[in-house]
Amino acid sequence: MLRGAYGFYYDAPSQDFFLAQSFPNGNVGTNPVPGLGTFTVNFTGPVPFASGANIFGGVNAPVPPFTVFGVDQHMRTPYVQSYNFNVQQTIVEGTVLQVGYVGSKGTKLFRVRDINQATAGPVEGLQQRRPFNGVYPQFAGIYQLEASANSNYNSLQTVLRRRFSNGLTLYASHAWSHSIDDASNGICSCTAGVSLPQNSSIRAPKRQYPVSISANGLL
Repeated sequence: MLRGAYGFYYDAPSQDFFLAQSFPNGNVGTNPVPGLGTFTVNFTGPVPFASGANIFGGVNAPVPPFTVFGVDQHMRTPYVQSYNFNVQQTIVEGTVLQVGYVGSKGTKLFRVRDINQATAGPVEGLQQRRPFNGVYPQFAGIYQLEASANSNYNSLQTVLRRRFSNGLTLYASHAWSHSIDDASNGICSCTAGVSLPQNSSIRAPKRQYPVSISANGLL
């Protein structure tokens, strides 16, 4: 028997990344990336809506240079393609062997990247080596939420089922797989910086995982 399937799945960003930057009681309530400070914003009058208008009013900001969080203005929709194909064959009466390929490919996945990461060098002059220091000298890291990561998973999976006359069934499986991506942690809710790539200037750094082998059985 031959079987196969293909699926196309879309993702959407959590609304928390936008709602968390709202202004309850005149202040920014939380920061999407843990460990980063928040601004205290005081509105002294109606919020102006005009090109180039200062909508933040009086801002009590941390001592510069400080790290900020932003969202890519050209955010794209992430999607994952999932596919599999397998063959089932009866070896002897009551025993079925299944061998299949299972894979997936993620495109435009969410991740956080420091677009203001300093180039390599000594600690002295670190701030001056940041790409946006000339325009925004008050900013250290600029953590940007964007949809630019990719992933790829491939595996060979086998299943052996043996049905006995007394109603018992022996089940054994084995998987041989390999995974590679450039945003394993996605957006971590733990320590700030865990989700950041080692070098944010490289748009497609690869995190490879060695071939993993697993086996299990059930009687």
